[in-house]
Amino acid sequence: MRVEMVAVVRKTLALILMKNNDYVGARKNLIDARALYPGLEYIDEMIKVCDIICSADSQGSEIDWRLVLGINKTTNEHNVWESWKCFGVEKVSGEIPAKNVNSW
Repeated sequence: MRVEMVAVVRKTLALILMKNNDYVGARKNLIDARALYPGLEYIDEMIKVCDIICSADSQGSEIDWRLVLGINKTTNEHNVWESWKCFGVEKVSGEIPAKNVNSW
């Protein structure tokens, strides 16, 4: 029970850091919280938000979709689509949502 409480405190701290635009610090606390208690609610989604924002900041406001999707640059179109499906994104007229993004 104590480990779960420490994880919840880290998650709460991460929320405060996110409100103050410290996404790097928030991500670190979220990863620590997940390591302590993997069943923490919405922890993976919160880490993904931090990853997206940190990526956008490091790219000068351009999001690195490979980082967001957790894939490498040489991934084929089928695997890109499979990664998008994990986010609940549906194909629209055969196009993959981020296919034409400059970061590809």
